[in-house]
This record gives sequence, structure tokens and C-alpha cells, in this order.
Amino acid sequence: MNEFFEQIKNIFSFDHQTLARIGLTLVILIIALALRSVLLAIFLKRFDKPKARFIIRRVISSGVFIVSLLILIALWSEGLSGLPTYLGLLSAGLAIALKDPIANFIAWLYIITTRLFAVGDRIQIGNDVGDVIDIQVFRIVALEVGSWVEADQTTGRIIYIPNARVFTETFRNYHAGFSFVWHEIGVTITFESNWQKAKNLIQDILNRLKGNTVNEAEKSIQEASKQFYINQRNFSPVVYTKLKEHGILLTMRYLCEPRRRRQSENDVVEEVLRTFAQNPDIAIAYPTRKIFTQSVSHDSPSS
Repeated sequence: MNEFFEQIKNIFSFDHQTLARIGLTLVILIIALALRSVLLAIFLKRFDKPKARFIIRRVISSGVFIVSLLILIALWSEGLSGLPTYLGLLSAGLAIALKDPIANFIAWLYIITTRLFAVGDRIQIGNDVGDVIDIQVFRIVALEVGSWVEADQTTGRIIYIPNARVFTETFRNYHAGFSFVWHEIGVTITFESNWQKAKNLIQDILNRLKGNTVNEAEKSIQEASKQFYINQRNFSPVVYTKLKEHGILLTMRYLCEPRRRRQSENDVVEEVLRTFAQNPDIAIAYPTRKIFTQSVSHDSPSS
């Protein structure tokens, strides 16, 4: 055996200490591979779901790799005194290489501890809007809302949003504090229409369809005022009047739940159309053009 080490030393110019470290390195790698296989065989038998098996395989492989790496660093360092230096360099390298995962993890802790939002809330981060269905360590899983679908309804697609985006982009929560949103619908009637009557009819429709929304909104704002400064006090529906180029614009403003915005608009518009149809003195306007002509009479020359 000594002759073998002497031959290796002569070929590669390695001393006995270096050769010993190489041998131990090979032994550590073999043990690590064997340990990984044993752990996978033990734990994978307990789970059938592909996602759980994937996570277990990833955790065991990463754990064995990290432990083996630390042992090898300690082995190849110049005594224990050099270990903190190597660990510091390793930490700095990992911090740079894993900048995004670390930021996502810190954002996850921030979301959980501050209760920025919860599963079931509708949120918007940047241009992405969705209903949260899961909050994972590195990303937010949401059911996409909007895109090619109008009025804040879901598209059926799942979107994955990195947690760190809550630090760098504008964040909106549709349910935090105040659980309702203001919605507006505009209808334009002709100048010849009885606009005061139309406005009163629309106001009656909104008052009739509001249900218990105002009372619920008042309770919600009382709870929200304990945490935020919200000075909103009037929650009743209102109709505003504005002159437009082709008629009189009546804008309906009322409260509704975020997920019922499209349905509430459908109910209001249908009721307005039915009501206007029963009143001949009210007509919906659309862009038109009027042309005035003036006849010019030519007097015949006197004889």
C-alpha cells in the first residue's frame, strides 16, 4: 500500500496528506450517494401523490448535497481555523446565486406575519389580477381574473406570482379593510328626453336593487376604520348628470361586491332598459349628425 501511495505521489507530486484527503473525499461521496438512496427508499414509500414525492426527492437531495459540501469544505480547509472563512465565502456566493429565492422567502414571511392577504382574497400585483388559491414559500398561486374576460371574471388559468413582487410593484387587495367596490354605469339619453324623469327612475332602480349592501358596507367600514383612516360615510347609490356632445349622460354609482360586479351591472342595465321602454318621453342617445339646409330664393328680373 505504501508503494502504491509512493507511486501516486511521484506521478502527481501529491503528499500523503493530500492523498488522504482525496481518499476521504471519495469515501464521503460514496456515503452521500448511498445515504440519499436509502432515505429516498424509506420516505417515498409513504407518499403516492406525484407532487409530494417530488418535494421529498428535492428536499433529500438538497439536504444531502449541502451536508456533504460542508464536510468537504471542512476537510479541505487548512484546519478548523479556516472553516469560518470558507463558510463566509460560501454564504456570500449562495446569497448572490439565490438572490431571487431568498427575496421570495422573505416576502413570504412578510405576507404571513402582516396578513397582507389571505387565501380567497382577490388581489392585483402590477398588471396581474387573481383570486388567491394558495400562498407558497416562493410564489403566490392565483386564479387569473380579467385578461380577455371583461368585468373581473376568471379566465380559468392559473397564474404563479413570485412573492417578492409585493415589494417592487403596486399591490392592491380587493377585500382588505373594505369588502366592497364602487361601480359606475353610464347611460346617455337624448337632449329631447325628460332627463329629470329618467334620473329619478334610475335612482329608484338603484335603491330597489341595492338590497342590504349599504348596511353591510357600513359595518365593513366600521371594522376597517379600526385599522385604516377611511373618511367615507355615504354609501347610498347616486346618479350624476353630465352634458355630452350627443346627449345627457346619467352616471350610476353604487356599491357592489368585487366578484358580483358583472352580474350587478347586468341586473341594473336590464332594469333600466325595461323602464325606459315603458316611457316614450325617454330615449337612449347615440352619435348622430344633423344637417340644416337653407333654401335660397332667386327673384326673377323685372321686365
